Amino acid sequence: MNKTSLSILTFAVLIGLASAGTVTLTGGCRTAVITNNTVQFHIVNSGNDTAFNMVLTPVLTNAQPVGAYTINSLGPLQNATLMVKVANITEKGTSPAYFVAAYQQGSNVFTAVFPCLLSFFNATTSQVLLSANALAFSNGTAKVTVSAFDAGASDINANVSLVVPPTFSFSSSKYYTIGLTPYQTTNVYFTLQYPAGSTASYSIAALSSYSHDNLSYGTFTAFIIAPPKLLPTNTVPIFTYVVAAVIVLILALIAFSVLRKRGPKQSAGVVQ
Repeated sequence: MNKTSLSILTFAVLIGLASAGTVTLTGGCRTAVITNNTVQFHIVNSGNDTAFNMVLTPVLTNAQPVGAYTINSLGPLQNATLMVKVANITEKGTSPAYFVAAYQQGSNVFTAVFPCLLSFFNATTSQVLLSANALAFSNGTAKVTVSAFDAGASDINANVSLVVPPTFSFSSSKYYTIGLTPYQTTNVYFTLQYPAGSTASYSIAALSSYSHDNLSYGTFTAFIIAPPKLLPTNTVPIFTYVVAAVIVLILALIAFSVLRKRGPKQSAGVVQ
């Protein structure tokens, strides 16, 4: 093994370590009030890797989406805007909605959800205030509490749901109908099963909707859910030690090869 081949091998090992990337997606609806049956959905990839073959599925309240929506690729720092057609609008006002994205990153498939509010012909302001947090997380099961507060002066019946990527599963109800009186807080509880083998963080959202005087009202709160660390923060994976040992061995072989080519130094003799 010569010096050149050893150097190439070292470079290949380092390239392999640096090749893993991330896709970080942010998305939402841009249209404030919808009057022409078209919704603008905007999505951005702020990561350093590319999402391929993305399929976006709108899930709307009080309307139906028309057509399928795809993005062939969304590279680092790229963005895209989709014009989503809607039909069969059943109620004016503001309603919660969300988009489900499924995409490929390398050989893996990931899903994500992006909540937003859509106002059909009239924009309304919900008197429900939402907050949410994950209370417990063990054995792949997450327990989420959603608090709904009635900030208005009238009684309402609100639907409260939790929106998660489709790779999650529910072991509780997906939605609840609750009665709220002025300045009352009601808690609802969701139990989720985290995707098997996943250690990623996901954005999820709690949604609320209700009707009053033939107008719809909606709101949402988004938050991040993540499993506990599988390893202590000061634990280094075994693979890291193996790679480091290989690199040290390669450098040692290079140094030994160079020294052997030079050979021992000869002392010059002096003749009197």
